[in-house]
Amino acid sequence: MKTIFHKTDFELCNIPVPQGYKQSQTHVGVAVFKGDFLLTTSPYPAYSRPLWMVYLKAIIRKISGEKLFKPFIAEQWENPCLYISVDSGDGVPISFQLLQKTPLMPPPESYYGFPAYNSDPDLCVVDETLHVLNRTVFRVEKSQKGKQYKYFTQLFHIYGSIDNKRFKYRGTELLFETERNIVSPCITQYNGEYLLTELETNSYNDGESFTGLFMARSSSIDGFKYNPRWESVNVVSKGYVPWHMSLFQYDNVLYAIVACVKMGESHRCWQMLGKFSNDLTSLFIYQIPLTDLNSYRSAALVKDGIFILYNAVVKESFKGSKSVDGRDIIMAKMPFKHIIDAIERE
Repeated sequence: MKTIFHKTDFELCNIPVPQGYKQSQTHVGVAVFKGDFLLTTSPYPAYSRPLWMVYLKAIIRKISGEKLFKPFIAEQWENPCLYISVDSGDGVPISFQLLQKTPLMPPPESYYGFPAYNSDPDLCVVDETLHVLNRTVFRVEKSQKGKQYKYFTQLFHIYGSIDNKRFKYRGTELLFETERNIVSPCITQYNGEYLLTELETNSYNDGESFTGLFMARSSSIDGFKYNPRWESVNVVSKGYVPWHMSLFQYDNVLYAIVACVKMGESHRCWQMLGKFSNDLTSLFIYQIPLTDLNSYRSAALVKDGIFILYNAVVKESFKGSKSVDGRDIIMAKMPFKHIIDAIERE
């Protein structure tokens, strides 16, 4: 399959997880502030173990009355982390350090009797204020075969500033709570107003379910509190179904990096480039993948005309990786004009 980037175009990023976490990174978001690159990520150490070890630990757990070898649940470590680039001179950074030693929010407690989790962090910088979104999901009832869980979702806004390569935390507020899925929420400021987007999708799990992309607009982030006014965005894509996404801008045009599944093929994402119409009512997803690597929620920006992609991969192998599960962040770059020319020729 023809793609824009090949595996050899990528460099492995060094993004160490908080102390006590197993190395695994996904759900990447990126922004630039005063020359420094900022990342949001969340670990998701879904590593496999030999079957005999799983059975042995289960037996010991039962004998000990659940006191020993409690089940390792990857999503309990899926908590929003914030990073800043380590000085890379004039190049594009691939090494990062935590801006805060611990995740921005701890794992949520179960409320309805089923596991709850954080997910899908995103960020943007406006007027020297760093804004981070965190989605907290509570399962409300047990899922039926072939169907989704019923969810209750909260969207949090975490904000602060960068002071001497440290995060000066100012606060965390609940924007709203809803029974909507609010998958992969994104926030940005575009043409003088704030945009908030979200996907209603289960495509990664079943290969097809996608209700739509929705956008809310406001003159301030406070306008998203309690009950945002959602407008449907028409998604034009042949054979690819959105699962996660992120936003970036270039030359006064809004673009998206969209992790899609092929229709009918679950649990495998392709990294695609999307372009919004001028009035933001449509998103056109180009048909040439950015990469054929098994990907997840990734992010990009254009700096000095160079498209810089921080690509989250799943179950991939890169020399020097310390990941326990093949989840890494890798970086590739190319003049954005070359990418657009190559894609539009097809």
